[in-house]
Amino acid sequence: MERVKEFFTIKRIIMLIGIILIITFAFSNLEPVSVNFLVAEVKIPLFYEIVGVGAIGFLCGYFLKSKK
Repeated sequence: MERVKEFFTIKRIIMLIGIILIITFAFSNLEPVSVNFLVAEVKIPLFYEIVGVGAIGFLCGYFLKSKK
């Protein structure tokens, strides 16, 4: 029981809720949209764009977090 309390910290619970919200929002937006890059334009489902931006945000937060 003590290991479960150590694993489910407030930080991990908030992160899990955020991931669930991003995935739920992404699955409710499946229509294709145009994404303009500097030299190209592609049509992809909004789902991929939302998940991609969420993943980039997660990775930035993970790699740039301060070490305390």
